[in-house]
Amino acid sequence: MKRVISMFMVILTMAILTACDDTTTLECGEGTTNENGVCVAIEDDTEETEDAVVCTNETGLHTVPGGSPSTISEWLNWNFIGGHLVTDPDNAWIIDYGAAIFNVKTTSSRPWEGSFTQSGMFLEAGCEYTFEFTLRTESPNIKPNVIVFGENTSGTSFFEETVDLDINSTTYSFTVEPTTSDYVSTGVYFANSRGVVIIENVQIERNPIGTTGTE
Repeated sequence: MKRVISMFMVILTMAILTACDDTTTLECGEGTTNENGVCVAIEDDTEETEDAVVCTNETGLHTVPGGSPSTISEWLNWNFIGGHLVTDPDNAWIIDYGAAIFNVKTTSSRPWEGSFTQSGMFLEAGCEYTFEFTLRTESPNIKPNVIVFGENTSGTSFFEETVDLDINSTTYSFTVEPTTSDYVSTGVYFANSRGVVIIENVQIERNPIGTTGTE
């Protein structure tokens, strides 16, 4: 009798275990899944992405303040150093020229000691910027060249080039793609040689990367 009861208990236990295996399907809530009888959260494989910088084709909003002068007040946004190196430093802006003009009488071993600069532009990483300088000289005090530059406030130089001057207006362009968003300084170093430099226009244009010069 005991043997019969023991056999019955074994069969009953096996039946119960089999029933559990067949019927125990744990239902998990939204956002979870059944792993070995345990509800665990479903990992989201979607990586969060930052909003892309919108680099529309704009010139006006990114023109250096005072870049295309019509009044003397517009040039007040600029910094001029090196008055001792030029003739008549108090009249650097002449309405007849519609530009900033410096007649360099004394050169310096450090050209930046005579300079005309602006540090008020903010450039965004992910955009492309074109710096344009429209310059000329004037007889009889022909100045052969000046140095134009652009750098951020962290000291990263985008460009620093010696450019030739002519009695006819010449526009020099430099395209940069900043890797960090930062304020930028730009302008002209002019104490590298004697003569007259006339700065007619300085402008920064913003575009989507790779679209500069395309229609």
